[in-house]
Amino acid sequence: PALDLDAQAGRARLAAIESSDGQPHIASPVQWNAVFSWELDLFGRVRHSIAAAEATADERAAVRDDVRRLILAQVVDAYLVLRGAQQMRASLQEQLSNQSGTLRLVRERENAGRAAPAERMRAEAQMRLASARLPSLNAEERVARNRLATLTGQRLDAPELAALDRPMPLALPQTLLTDEPAHLLLRRPDVRAAERALAAASAREGAAIAERFPRISLGAL
Repeated sequence: PALDLDAQAGRARLAAIESSDGQPHIASPVQWNAVFSWELDLFGRVRHSIAAAEATADERAAVRDDVRRLILAQVVDAYLVLRGAQQMRASLQEQLSNQSGTLRLVRERENAGRAAPAERMRAEAQMRLASARLPSLNAEERVARNRLATLTGQRLDAPELAALDRPMPLALPQTLLTDEPAHLLLRRPDVRAAERALAAASAREGAAIAERFPRISLGAL
């Protein structure tokens, strides 16, 4: 339904013959008009328009959920990369400590004449090779931390990011939730958005077809 209100106001000088008390004076007449109309949705134009608007709103909500899902997936990926770099660095540092002890023993044996120089050179090369991996792991951890700060909208010195300095071992869950592929697709926001977009397009098509027919409305004044 539609309701139109119209008001008109003016000022006029009334002569004595036009006045109710026989005295001339200034009048300010006000006129109100109200028109009420109702369109008969005989061909479904209004019904399809409403369905298209609802489907479009559902599509936008699904797109918003899909953006959240993508951001969450990137946060999880950056977190796993950071924790993985920390674990690999800890393992590499332990390996370097063991290799340092081995190199010290090899040098002592070489000084005692019980080891060839080639054995010492091989131990030194292995230690240099392992040490060369540390800068790349540190850079990978910094990149992952910066990515987390960007995705979560926090400063690098925020307490939540500072807590990531403490290494934490990653553990797989003991149980995994599984579901049927059809149900999994229904929970995906991008699939819901595509379905709602199709529904909105179908509803707009129905409204466009209804536009070919005349509109019939009931009105009252």
